[in-house]
Formats: sequence, C-alpha cells, structure tokens
Amino acid sequence: MNSKVTLDLIVNVVVLCSLGACAPRTNSLVKASHPEQEQSAATPDGDRMTSTNPQQAIQSRPLKLYPKDEGQNDGSFAEFRSKLLSSAREHDITFILSILDPGIINSSDGERGVRAFKDQWRIDQPETRLWETLTTILLMGGSFRISEGNKEFCAPYVSSQWRNVVSQLPKNADPLDYQVITEKSVAIRSDPNPTAPVVTNLSYDVVKVSEGSVFRKGQTDGATWLKVMTLDGKQGYVLDKYVRGASDYQACFRKVGEKWLMTELASRE
Repeated sequence: MNSKVTLDLIVNVVVLCSLGACAPRTNSLVKASHPEQEQSAATPDGDRMTSTNPQQAIQSRPLKLYPKDEGQNDGSFAEFRSKLLSSAREHDITFILSILDPGIINSSDGERGVRAFKDQWRIDQPETRLWETLTTILLMGGSFRISEGNKEFCAPYVSSQWRNVVSQLPKNADPLDYQVITEKSVAIRSDPNPTAPVVTNLSYDVVKVSEGSVFRKGQTDGATWLKVMTLDGKQGYVLDKYVRGASDYQACFRKVGEKWLMTELASRE
C-alpha cells in the first residue's frame, strides 16, 4: 500500500476517535438487568433510598434505637434512682419535693420553679399522673450529658439518644414525625384490633407515625392504636404503649454537692 495512503488512513482514524466514534458500546443488558441503579439514591448515612414506590418507602434499611442505661455505671446515681423509684411507687410527696431543683424546667417553653411544678402536676390530688410518668421514665434507662458545664443524667433513653436518630433520618425529614418501638418483637397489625393479621414484627425500630392517627378500640380496655409506617414502606397499627417519641416527657438530674436534684420534668411538644 502506498505510504501516503497509509498515512492518510491513520490520520482519519485519529480524527474519528477524537470525535467519539471509536468509543466502546455500552452493554444494554447490564443496564436492563440492574434497574435499581436508576431508581435509587443514597441517603445521608450511605443507605440507598428506593423509589419503586416513592410515596411509601423512605429508605431500605431499618433504623433502630436500642435501649441504653448509663445510670447503672454511677453508684451514687444508681442509689438515688432506686430511692426515687420507691418514693414514686409509694406516692411520697415529701421526698419528691426534697429533690427538686429550685429552677426545675416544667415545660418546653421554659416555665421553671417548684411552685409551677406543684401547680402542673397537682401532686396532692389522687388523679395526678406524676407517679406513673416518673416511674415509666426511670425504668427506661438513659444517659449522661454535659449541660452548662455540669454532668447530668437524662431519661428515658429515647430522648437522651434521639440525636443519634436525627442524624440518620432521610434528608428534609421532620424528626417529630418519627417515634421508636421500645420493645422486642412488637406486632404491627393490619387494623387497630388485637385480632387483626400481623403485617410485621418490629424490635426497637424507628417508625413514622401518621399525623393525627389515634384509634381507640373498645372502651373497656382503653387501648390506643397508632398508625405507623416502617422506613421500608410497611404500614400498620401498633398499641401506643410500645411507642415513644422525643417529644414525650423526659427527666434530667444533676448532682449538687453530695445530692442529686431533678432539674427537668417536661415534654417537648
């Protein structure tokens, strides 16, 4: 072959390749066999969010918040908590008043003080819910934190560890829409009825609670059901006693000298 012709052919090939004509073809079978690569996106914590049903699924992997109790690691607090639990069970008003911080927080709007505490809880009335609320909180563990330079213990664990949940929620999610299943193997049912079919069983899962979804079935047991959705899109109903959110009541305690004081007993609504 003439050398000039050969040179011309080489130049033409180089030009064509520079224009993309020599690029290898993409195997359409690979793309077709993995459609989820087109239909999913990474969540903030690295999970993948399915869009096969964007109105249902939030993210594919469950998000859990397991019980935690750091209170047992501090001997003086563990002893104090034991005494406080006993006083709550015995409705010991004198002991409760003796461990209140003078500036105790009583509500999310910052209402403080012992007088406000008395007025809010009506501790001298038989129908007060103080004892039940305090007992529930104290039995649900919690963790220590530093507040205003002081070491505090806050309970229950759902509130004290809620920041760990918020950091893993999907982008733009409202944390107040979510709550935690606080027991193991809790049945999520297809209807707000204890005999309804079980959709799934959850253990310490974070779930989205439908706004305004409170269902009461039967006035004899006073059962209250919430409509919830798991992060992978399963929906159903669960008894509210197995669910708790960060806006529910929490209590905090600080050691002043040799004495533990309750610095907060408030909801975050």
